[in-house]
Amino acid sequence: MALANFAGIVPVQEFMTKYMPPPTSEGSTIADIVKHPNVVAALNEFKEAAMKAKDENGDAKQFIAYLEKIVFGFPPERKPFIGDTRKTEFKSLNEGHYKMPDITASRPGLKTLPKAWHDAGTVVELKHTLDIFDDEEQIIDSESDQAIKALIQLAKSARSLLMASNACYVYVVSAFRHGMARIFRFDHSGFRATSAFNWTTEPTILPTFFFRLYNPDGDGGRMYGDDDTISIPTTKEKVQMYDALCTHSFYNRMYESQEEATKNSLWIKAVRFDDVNGERVPKIVRAFTIGSILSYSDGLFSRATHVYRVILEDDVEQKVEQPPIYALKDVWRQACRRPEIDFYDTIAKHCSANNVQMDGMVRCHGSIDLSVSNRPPAPTWDWTRHRTCSATKGPSFDRCHTRALFTPVGKPLKFFPSTKALVQALHHAILHHEIAFQAGVLQRDVSDGNVLFEEASAEADPKGFLVDWDYAEFTPEGLRNFESWFPGRKDEQDQYKNIDKSLKDITGTLPFMAIQILDNENMAESDRVSHQPCHDLESIYWLLVWMILRHTKHTHPAGALACSQLFDPTGTLSKRGWSTWRTPVNPQLPLFELVEGLREQVSAQNRIPNTGKYQMGPEPLPITYEAFRRIFDAELAAPGWPTNDAMIPFRIPSLKTANNQSEARSLIVETLQRATRGSAQGSGSLPSAQGSGSLKRSRDGDIDNDPFTAAPASGSKDAPDVRKAKKQKGKLQS
Repeated sequence: MALANFAGIVPVQEFMTKYMPPPTSEGSTIADIVKHPNVVAALNEFKEAAMKAKDENGDAKQFIAYLEKIVFGFPPERKPFIGDTRKTEFKSLNEGHYKMPDITASRPGLKTLPKAWHDAGTVVELKHTLDIFDDEEQIIDSESDQAIKALIQLAKSARSLLMASNACYVYVVSAFRHGMARIFRFDHSGFRATSAFNWTTEPTILPTFFFRLYNPDGDGGRMYGDDDTISIPTTKEKVQMYDALCTHSFYNRMYESQEEATKNSLWIKAVRFDDVNGERVPKIVRAFTIGSILSYSDGLFSRATHVYRVILEDDVEQKVEQPPIYALKDVWRQACRRPEIDFYDTIAKHCSANNVQMDGMVRCHGSIDLSVSNRPPAPTWDWTRHRTCSATKGPSFDRCHTRALFTPVGKPLKFFPSTKALVQALHHAILHHEIAFQAGVLQRDVSDGNVLFEEASAEADPKGFLVDWDYAEFTPEGLRNFESWFPGRKDEQDQYKNIDKSLKDITGTLPFMAIQILDNENMAESDRVSHQPCHDLESIYWLLVWMILRHTKHTHPAGALACSQLFDPTGTLSKRGWSTWRTPVNPQLPLFELVEGLREQVSAQNRIPNTGKYQMGPEPLPITYEAFRRIFDAELAAPGWPTNDAMIPFRIPSLKTANNQSEARSLIVETLQRATRGSAQGSGSLPSAQGSGSLKRSRDGDIDNDPFTAAPASGSKDAPDVRKAKKQKGKLQS
């Protein structure tokens, strides 16, 4: 993944000019730093020590002393603390994360050694002789070479810095050969590196880098690359927003104290649409985050989706009775992807025009592309930093930083209070999916993260809804409707119009993807089936089975390993076999009849087509909305649903419990699914997340969580369980 996102080597002076231009305050500061007697003395001490050093350990002390002298004169609010962190295990950002950078420079203004990623501003990795690039400035790509390991180490550090700081891009340094170095710039589409330079003979480069990194234009406390639309609220502001929250009939009961509700709060600029004389007008608002982050994906080269629960400053200042609570979704969208707001607007317009009730459906109340300067509202931030510049496939694959406000706020499906509530939520998702399709929008990513319960609905009987249209696509009729209803957007939509090709792309979340869509991967594009509503309906079935095998008392002989056996990502044979099995739940329950009815529909949809001379059986029968609704309606109305069968927390068994090779493989698959799906249990600057990331497949390789850059496989090495799983998987495959 890192190799595919390498955007190239840039000569160091060009890099500093183009990717780190000087702040207005720089003036003659760099020359003053370089000439300062203490800096000169520290540089000479390093040179002397380097001549005797046998490994990187011999460089660390003098190198740190030199960097300390460089930043010594920075203003207190901008000055970092720089220290040796080779024996400091940073606090985990996610379960299984750990990392010990060689040298860490803190965030501005800190006066102690960083011990967690949210305290870190940049890192320096020391190597004795190793450079990641060869003499022709190409990445050394042998899997056994230490260069690849060094690159992965830098990429993981960059991912942790991005994740902890919410920055738009970050910088890390590789130092090697007792005086040589490279500076790396990482954003969410790729990375660049400088040419190798000798900082002992070119003494202006590191002072320039550190000064520009810690002294950008604007208020102190920020670093170059930080998101200038995010800030930390004051204690007074936290009190004000918490008092407003306490007037809400539901959220006043969610938190026991102001500390719990506001400990990790942020101010985030967003946009809400106001109605002015019947026209929709976007207005910049400040959103205050409440409690823990709802969900996030921490893949390095990805959408990096973050979802927060927020209350708006405007509503509090205007003393709105029971101020609305929104879900704020922050995404780095690829420029070639259609903005999600287009789908929400089309669905809402269809419902309005046809008098269709949107009860319970998700609604978008505001959306903005922070990287755009020529559309209202006029940006009050540096819009240039909110678009990446490292996409190796070209500018259309660079990422635009977007935000949107939604209601209702959701909570994960896996926290169902009863199996009937789970089934009802999926029923609601089917209804919402059908309404969207009637509007000409196909969702294409039904998953455990995209079917949610309303957070504020009755606990015993929560409402479900379908969310997340990032991977959606218009049908041909839907595109015609959109262009008719929103003619003002036509000029900016031309790049998105290849509907036929898009509907044949392999898109979705792997465990829940329909069998025919998974089969597309081995077919030429001309032979692929187009994504249809029947495939998303099949995903509803697989999602229900996933929940049963993970969070209920079922009778499958594989027990806790049943889910990993069924959803093995290596192929579709296990799913095809499952569709002929009897559902492993109590046959006396309505849940059994419901899942059996859905299973028969899925099995009929995936019959092998008759392509030979002899007709061997009936043709495949696509699932219809009516067929699925009929089954759900009948069983939800049936008596006998238990009331005491709330979700059971899922725990992965240890690899040590495997009795045979089949069980060992299932445990390995389960561990790797966990690594790539990233349930996002945060810490540090990111509070615990309740949502779930997912391994996505799409036309452009936009993978939210990939095995090399996603959560638990963090740090210089994989987490122990993932590392063991990969090793064992290799043995089994061989």
